[in-house]
Amino acid sequence: MNRKFLGAIFILTGVCKLSLEIYGLKVLQLLDKAGRTGSWSNPWRYFYESPVAISFLITVIILIVGLFLISHNE
Repeated sequence: MNRKFLGAIFILTGVCKLSLEIYGLKVLQLLDKAGRTGSWSNPWRYFYESPVAISFLITVIILIVGLFLISHNE
């Protein structure tokens, strides 16, 4: 398989995964805000939870590998 094509697949997968994670975090914020109507929550506190942080790091690694595959000259 062509390296640039494989890199494009990695980047497309990473961008889709990142958009789903951001959408999921926004939904969590809305649910949390609906549960606690009186207080404002920090949007970055969800990244302190281990599964969210690991998933975000995997997404960043996928994007970096995709960029490396596209830009790397043979």
